[in-house]
Amino acid sequence: MRQARLRRYVVVLTMMLGVWTLPAQAGWVALYEGVEGTSEASRGVGIIAVLPRETDGFVAFAGSARSKTPADAIEEPRNLAFARWELDGQGQIQGQKGFLAPRSGAIRAVQPTADKGHILVGDFFKPASREPRRGPPFVGSEEVAVSWIVKLDAAGNVEWGRRFDDIRPDGTRTGRHYSLQSITEAPDGGYIAIGETHPRVTDIAPGQVPDMDMWIVRLAPDGDLLWQRRYGGDEIDAGMVIRPVPSGGFIAAGMTSGRGAFATGGELWLVRVDQEGRIRWQKSYGGPIGPAARGVDVGWQLETRGSDGYVLAGTTRSFGRGGSARGDIWVMRLGPGGDIRWQYSYGGDGLETSPTLLVAGDSFLLSGYSNSFRPESPDAWHAWLLNLGRDGAIQWQKRLSPEDRGIINQFIGNLAQAQQGYLAAGFTTAFGADDHSSAGLLIKMARDGTIGPFPPNLPLSLETTDAKRRETAAVPRTIDQGTQPAQARMTSWQPERTETRVTMRYLVAPNEQPAEDREREETRYDGIPPVPPVVARYTAFIGPHDLHAADGARLDTSWAILRQDRFNNHVAGFVDPEDEANGFFDSAANRKRMRRLMRNGEIADDLASKIVEGGVTVQVTVHAGGDPHRAMILVEEVDETNGGTGFPHVAHLDCRAHACLSERPGQAVPPPSDKCWGWYRSHIYNLLASTGAQRKVTEIAGFVSGGPSERNVKVAGFTLQALPAECLGEKARNTLKTGGGCDMLSGLRCWQPLLRFTAPVAAGPKELVHWAGSLDGVAAIRLVAPQDHYVDNSGLWIEYATDKR
Repeated sequence: MRQARLRRYVVVLTMMLGVWTLPAQAGWVALYEGVEGTSEASRGVGIIAVLPRETDGFVAFAGSARSKTPADAIEEPRNLAFARWELDGQGQIQGQKGFLAPRSGAIRAVQPTADKGHILVGDFFKPASREPRRGPPFVGSEEVAVSWIVKLDAAGNVEWGRRFDDIRPDGTRTGRHYSLQSITEAPDGGYIAIGETHPRVTDIAPGQVPDMDMWIVRLAPDGDLLWQRRYGGDEIDAGMVIRPVPSGGFIAAGMTSGRGAFATGGELWLVRVDQEGRIRWQKSYGGPIGPAARGVDVGWQLETRGSDGYVLAGTTRSFGRGGSARGDIWVMRLGPGGDIRWQYSYGGDGLETSPTLLVAGDSFLLSGYSNSFRPESPDAWHAWLLNLGRDGAIQWQKRLSPEDRGIINQFIGNLAQAQQGYLAAGFTTAFGADDHSSAGLLIKMARDGTIGPFPPNLPLSLETTDAKRRETAAVPRTIDQGTQPAQARMTSWQPERTETRVTMRYLVAPNEQPAEDREREETRYDGIPPVPPVVARYTAFIGPHDLHAADGARLDTSWAILRQDRFNNHVAGFVDPEDEANGFFDSAANRKRMRRLMRNGEIADDLASKIVEGGVTVQVTVHAGGDPHRAMILVEEVDETNGGTGFPHVAHLDCRAHACLSERPGQAVPPPSDKCWGWYRSHIYNLLASTGAQRKVTEIAGFVSGGPSERNVKVAGFTLQALPAECLGEKARNTLKTGGGCDMLSGLRCWQPLLRFTAPVAAGPKELVHWAGSLDGVAAIRLVAPQDHYVDNSGLWIEYATDKR
């Protein structure tokens, strides 16, 4: 016989539901700063690239954000060439190492390699004298730049390094500057890099246009030099990016002024070369030349689309809001031969430049540098993000805006895909002691560009911009720039290993909630983070049948016994008097997940032992989730001889199957419906229809999205409301019990507000709704949109109590 007094334990399990999961915060923002008193703090850091690891998390590469150490900062005889950080999926630093260069310089680009390592390019240089700057702005102020290429293995160790300088065999210098901007892995496992070469600044006479050429270097897999070539004419030509072409060879982009004097303009330049660097074809794209020229057009980023051509991102001062101090980001979709399929410029009334391009399926994400959207501070530069559809139409656009304090610079120079969104990396000066102190910036955003609520005292915000898409009228022009061997000296270089001292802190933390939501939930849970919404709950007695598998073998683990109990209840028909059926574990697939659910949560050792022994009553509660920090198992002893007040249950309600869809008071569409969306300002859930009894509601959780979705914003003023059963007469309650009465519910005036919240008025995203308390005798629950909006989609989990019979 069972004992008269039974201990009842509550087991809480968590899982990732296939049909709906607890929506996490759209993203987060992390800041990476050097420890005070270190070179990283005095020089500042900026993130150049962030790339996914084979396992969870990312690898980030960073460099000094400025090359000149302030006079009041510490002086170090060595300089950081680059740093490599291992980050987890939320940007936390798991490991960091640095590599030194003999002189100040910068890391320019990083690409992953097929062996799970990375290939990097950068340079270091000796600063020029204090004489006035000479030459056009494309020519760096360095006396002579020395470029480098470094190959790292998967663990971040140097496999080999190469440096390129202007030293002749006899030890004298040619006086040429060599700088690499981009690198990529070739199909044969080797590497190809691109940049420019030109005379050193001190050799350029005032007013003289230097002879700058595009410079391409081809290396074998082990770093041996295969060939190097210069491309261009007598004036300024430069390379910015190079990529392999599926049919063989490579495609390079940059700029050229070969068709006219540099002073009257320059054009975007596309060059197709074969495996040996021989030119197959070359074309330029731009506006008018000569006296009518408005400025320089440059190709910055290029990605191939298989055999279907290229996507090219650059800048233009010939089109859009062009001119000497204005310019737009320029995007072109090109065919395999360089023919233009579409072309547009994007920008405001100022200057947009330095674009980064990420191709994500049929859409294109770009970042840039902009001073257009803050006319009161034209010297303040902002990071600008732009998402385009496959035809170049703007899907969304945002800027990372600082508070109004002097000249603040933000820059995003790298974009990557991440789970359910994107990563954007760069630097900001918004948190330094002066306008030149920078810190690394890493942003995780959703696919629609949302991040989450920014703390009110943060000197940054994410704001929507109103940039225009403008048609451009470039025509491909065939040109005939020449090529010749380049003479840079290549030698081996092994950068010295060091440790970087960088810390990370969140500016916007993952799963951050508005302050009023945190306060409400912390009150209920006494400071313990709330568990995700309940989606199933049942009570079961662990009897003799539950302790043995179908073949008679004795089970000796708690998870196996709980799974067998559900099999007995839903399949075999061995049901103990206290057992409750549950639709969730009616699924064989969900029963198979029992072990993982137990592992995701926690279970007390004494409870596990009692389940293995049998003769214990348990209540199992399944929560939606995926966040392990919210997983928990509660153990509670209950004296059933006191005849408790009933067992809690959970109702899962979906708008298509259960909601009355109301456009205006007194008018509603009854369930079921083939769709939830339409001009319905409220979704009403009749709680009397399923059980015929009014309920004592203790918790409501669910999701909501609003419309019209083309607004693509978050809107405040949505409300969760409850209808007390005491507002209804007996006839009205009987009508609701039969499933009718939708028009009546929408027209009643005694709805009580429970929660006011903000919801996304956009396609896709949903807002989590959570209310906890105690309401006696609830007849219905409804979700209401603010004026001129509607509820687009919804679903609720309602925890309620009924008497145990």
